[in-house]
Amino acid sequence: MPPFRLLVLTPSAPADPRSARMSDGRWAATATRLHDGRVLVAGGYSFSKKNTLRSADLWDPKTRRFMPAAPMNTDRNFATATRLANGKVLVAGGFSETRGTWDTAELYDFRTDAWTPTRGRMNDRRELYTATALPGGKVLLVGGLSLKKRTTLSTAEWYDPLTDTFTPTRGKLREDRFGHAAALLPDGKVLIVGGKSWRVGQADRTLASAEVYDPLTDTFRAAGPLKTGRDRPTATPLRDGRILVAGGAGAGGVAARIAEIYDFRTGAFTDAAALLAEGRMAHDAVALSDGRIVAAGGWSDARKATTATVEVYDPRTNHWSAGPSLPFHSHDLVLIPLSENYIFAVGGKSTTGDDKTAVSIDISALLRIK
Repeated sequence: MPPFRLLVLTPSAPADPRSARMSDGRWAATATRLHDGRVLVAGGYSFSKKNTLRSADLWDPKTRRFMPAAPMNTDRNFATATRLANGKVLVAGGFSETRGTWDTAELYDFRTDAWTPTRGRMNDRRELYTATALPGGKVLLVGGLSLKKRTTLSTAEWYDPLTDTFTPTRGKLREDRFGHAAALLPDGKVLIVGGKSWRVGQADRTLASAEVYDPLTDTFRAAGPLKTGRDRPTATPLRDGRILVAGGAGAGGVAARIAEIYDFRTGAFTDAAALLAEGRMAHDAVALSDGRIVAAGGWSDARKATTATVEVYDPRTNHWSAGPSLPFHSHDLVLIPLSENYIFAVGGKSTTGDDKTAVSIDISALLRIK
């Protein structure tokens, strides 16, 4: 396979040097590819401003420049962003430094560069949860943390773009969880894996459990379990419908180097043959058009710091190989596949092992296949 090459988005002599950077450094922002090919990066936390953000930026892959977009109605990080069939982007939940966990949501229309609050509010306040677009157009919102309830959630709900409202699912999760991962299965069901369970007055639990949401019955059933507990893993679909679960921190905060593969036909997990070179959590992973999976960034327990390393999983050989390092160390970054040859990496938090030195990322990079 051809190697990866790295392009850092610092255009030579741009008319406005600031156009190579976002308007704000962003930790735990959302990033979504729009119907017109641009990428919307919204919200997050700014360490320089010491606050969560309303601001948003648009990145154009043709010019490789950022331009400010209209700000959201509310500041939020650890929200979710889901592109709907009509091209709008649903940004829901998240955390505000001044207001706590949100139960509000809003829609971004790239045609008008405007944000509109949804008609209905979420049924629970959620941050660090998952949102999955279902085949029929609805969006499934699962679990998360509610600071108002002072616990992680076992509830789920779905958003209907036709009514612009949220409805609780008929069934609840078998375990309350946040920091988990979710992936759409070929049969339209949704796999939920790992995360943590926490409530005030109790020690948190890293979860090795998994469950599957069935949209036909609107309920959850047990799956798996995983071989090891994973907090903040990724779950990425392979071309044959199986799901690669990678990284995440186990008991004691040590990030797993063993990846696992979920087979929806058997409902079981098996180990991927090769180990990740570096254990990582709060990273991101996406699939390439040729079927390989790229995992980048995250927190490295071995380094006690964020990492810039990139690894590539090839399901044909069941093997991980090294990619080029990112130009920034980051966890809670977002990877966006742009085409057969490019992946866009943006945002996150960089630290050298001490949160006092943390910075929110305001630059981006492209991973390119030659």
